[in-house]
Amino acid sequence: MNNDINNNILSLLDKTPTSILTTIATRVKQRRLEMNWTQKFVASKAGIASPNLSQI
Repeated sequence: MNNDINNNILSLLDKTPTSILTTIATRVKQRRLEMNWTQKFVASKAGIASPNLSQI
């Protein structure tokens, strides 16, 4: 487990904050679509407005 964490941290060292955020956003969207969840549904579960979710 520690090796996995260390490898993940090391893989971030050469990334920009923008590329990290883009990667996270892509993964969240993929998972949302796999679950057949709308942005409106996820926003309601997160307690935020739909437009705010689309900015993440």
